[in-house]
Amino acid sequence: SLSSIIPLDPTWSGTLSATHRPVSSTLQAESARFLSQIGAPTPSSHHFTLQDTVIRFGDTPISFLTAREHTILTKLVEKSPAPVTTDELADILFPSIDKFSLAALTKTVERLRHKLESMGISRQYLSTASGVGYYLKS
Repeated sequence: SLSSIIPLDPTWSGTLSATHRPVSSTLQAESARFLSQIGAPTPSSHHFTLQDTVIRFGDTPISFLTAREHTILTKLVEKSPAPVTTDELADILFPSIDKFSLAALTKTVERLRHKLESMGISRQYLSTASGVGYYLKS
């Protein structure tokens, strides 16, 4: 409907095509420098590691997790990049089969995603493997 009001300009490109253009190395270096100055994770530090019982994203320790969230993230880091099945997580989190709740597991993963996002870590790192479980993207 806007096309009837605004004439089409052949130099315009769609939003998605504009985001898929190559980024210059100068701009990438400037971005990494800026992220470093403000203490944000840089593209080279975008991975999870486990040191003893401390989970880190790059150099940043992941804290303020509940016991369940920590257990899930620990298992995901240990098996990364392979998925952790729902059954594996259920066995760890709910030792008694009577206490198992798929809704509780799903809600815990959603809370974990939210906490990661509040730390500046994209929730996209914690992905769902449909019909299987969850995995960490690198």
